[in-house]
Amino acid sequence: FVENKKVEEPLLIKIQANLPPSRGLGSSAAVAVAFIRASYDYLGLPLTDKELLENADWAERIAHGKPSGIDTKTIVTNQPVWYQKGEVEILKTLDLDGYMVVIDTGVKGSTKQAVEDVHQLCDNDKNYMQIVEHIGSLVYSASEAIEHHSFDQLATIFNQCQDDLRTLTVSHDKIEMFLRLGEENGSV
Repeated sequence: FVENKKVEEPLLIKIQANLPPSRGLGSSAAVAVAFIRASYDYLGLPLTDKELLENADWAERIAHGKPSGIDTKTIVTNQPVWYQKGEVEILKTLDLDGYMVVIDTGVKGSTKQAVEDVHQLCDNDKNYMQIVEHIGSLVYSASEAIEHHSFDQLATIFNQCQDDLRTLTVSHDKIEMFLRLGEENGSV
C-alpha cells in the first residue's frame, strides 16, 4: 500500500476499537475496512466499494489465511447479506417483531480453529457431516423466517442451530449459561 500509493512520510497509526477481537464478531474485518477508508481519506484518494473489498479481503487473508469474505462484505455494505460460495446478495433490512441480543462472553476463540475442529470431527465420523448439512438447511429456513418477518420462527431456528453447534463441540459453557439465563427471563 505504501509503495502503491506513494506514501512518502512515516505515519503513526493508532487504532482504538470497541469491538472485541477473537470473538467471532468480525473485528479484524472492521479494523481493515476502517483503516483502508481512513488511509484513502488521508491521501485524498477516491475509494470504490470494489477497491475497499479487495483491500480488506487481502488484509483478512493475512489475518486468517483463507477467510470466507462474509465479514468484509457485511461491513462494507452495512446491510444484512446472503452469502454463498463467494457470491453476495444484499437482503432487505431486518424487520422483526422482537429484539436480538448479542452478548460478549469474554471468551476468546478462533473461527479458523473451530472450522478445523469440525472438519476433523467429520473426517473421523461421517455422521457429523449430517449435522453440518442440517445447519446449512437451517440457514435457508432462517432466510425464509426473515423474509416473512417471523421472529418466533427465527428464534426456533437459532435454537436448533445452537443444538447442532453444541453437538459439533463448538459451543462453550458461557454461551450455554447465557442461553439458560435468557430462557429463565422469557427469551425465545
